[in-house]
Amino acid sequence: AKRARRTAANAMLGLLWPNGAQSIEFEVIHEKLKDDDDAVEYFNKARDKLVAEMDADQAGLTVRLKEYMNSQLGYGTSGVFAFEGTRSFFRFHAADVKTISIAEDEDGYVDTAYFTTERTVRQLVMRFGMAALSEKTQELAKNNKFEEKIKVMHIVEPRMVRERDKLNNLNMPFVSAHIELEHKHIIKESGFNEFPGGVCRFDKEIGEKYGRSPMIDGIADVLEINTARESRNVAREKQLDPPLAVYDDGRLGGGIINTSAGAITVMNVAGRAGSNRSPIEPLFTVGDINVVTEEIEELKDAISGHFNIDRLLDLNNDTQMTLGEARMRRTRTDLSMGTLIARQIMETFNPLVRRCFNMALRAGKLGVVEGSPEHETAIARGETPLIIPPSVAELAGTGDEVYVIKYNTPAARLLQAEEAEGIIRTWQEAQAIGGTNPEV
Repeated sequence: AKRARRTAANAMLGLLWPNGAQSIEFEVIHEKLKDDDDAVEYFNKARDKLVAEMDADQAGLTVRLKEYMNSQLGYGTSGVFAFEGTRSFFRFHAADVKTISIAEDEDGYVDTAYFTTERTVRQLVMRFGMAALSEKTQELAKNNKFEEKIKVMHIVEPRMVRERDKLNNLNMPFVSAHIELEHKHIIKESGFNEFPGGVCRFDKEIGEKYGRSPMIDGIADVLEINTARESRNVAREKQLDPPLAVYDDGRLGGGIINTSAGAITVMNVAGRAGSNRSPIEPLFTVGDINVVTEEIEELKDAISGHFNIDRLLDLNNDTQMTLGEARMRRTRTDLSMGTLIARQIMETFNPLVRRCFNMALRAGKLGVVEGSPEHETAIARGETPLIIPPSVAELAGTGDEVYVIKYNTPAARLLQAEEAEGIIRTWQEAQAIGGTNPEV
């Protein structure tokens, strides 16, 4: 099961994020900008700058996505979050149900996360400073007990009461608060302009908040295959070192037959004088091992099926198929994976990319308005900053949808498979009709 999970996680990431942040593109959709070449060019250049920041080694996005996907397939609920980093602009963080509790908004998307972790005193002092910590934690630091663990909760939730005309971090749309749980001490309270990432539920039923994973669905088969393998191991051990029966020349035996590997059971030989039987002989206590082996193979296939290995990886190299049969097989596989892929994109990847775009834009990483103080500062430093076109700047803060995220990935092509198949069939029909009526 663990091997199937790792294989499925790698395959899923290969579908969703094969080339890192290079997999994303921005398509301008706002009516005012569709025919604006400057706006289109700006988003292309902004995309390149964003990709460079997201793919930075110190940001660790690839590692966090692997952790995220492992948890998706193992526990069913996990997320990836983007925060400001110290070693790079972004610092990505992955979390699952072992460390976060979640709540949904009215549309069913996760907008609340309570992260619970343990941090050493040294880590807390380095991140927040001595003065921000509770008196008890400060006392530990003063006594050089820097490796003591402190349980800390990070709360991220919508701010229900705020003054919208104020732009400070205590009036942002989302609360961000770090709390020492044991000492009931607020270390720091701040805010976010948007939920700082995406939390996906791999699969779930109506009314459920937390997700279900392939591992949850397959747990019965996992327990059964463990039992079957244990039985096979016992049988093999007996075959290699069978239990023996030893006759005792007339004295009473122990009354118990020990059938474990290498065991010796003393048997009473009374009444069998003159018998030609060997005084020592094996006890045949093992049935047909092949039955268990066949069951194990069936369970392995069942577990792989829970993890969609047969759909994520086409391992059929034995059956010859025509091009049409191969296409039908591929289409069937693509359609069956479509809903799982769509949930990953909607609940994790789209929110994460939007969060990164907004963070980089606010920090001036994606350009400045011509003539602004930020522009003049960049010129003074000898830089040539990317200029945000006036048409794009005018839409900032309006809440209008300016762009959509496109993915140049196998997953995106998978979601378009049905449409592509329809186009191919339409073209084939047109060719057939064209043979009888060229005007078509």
